[in-house]
Amino acid sequence: MKKKILILIASIALMVLAGGPLLAGEIKDITLDVTGMTCRMCPKAVKKSISNVEGVKEVEVSYKEKEAQVKYDEDETGVKEIIEAVEKVGYGASLKAGMPSD
Repeated sequence: MKKKILILIASIALMVLAGGPLLAGEIKDITLDVTGMTCRMCPKAVKKSISNVEGVKEVEVSYKEKEAQVKYDEDETGVKEIIEAVEKVGYGASLKAGMPSD
């Protein structure tokens, strides 16, 4: 009897763990043009602010290219919130030309 209960609990745990990614929204990948970065420390501030947005999964900011590449869960956040995070720390941001908006 104990063995059956353990198997049942293990099966439920596996279903929950495997089903977690299915419940998440689609992961979107966008590139933002970022204006106002004047030194090599600026990308760190931009990255930190974007990273604090709930739903953002990955951020890379390039001083050289003046852009930010962001991966986010579309069920948790959107382009507007990510741009607002950049503006909150004193920089400008817009969706790179050719990128689809939400």
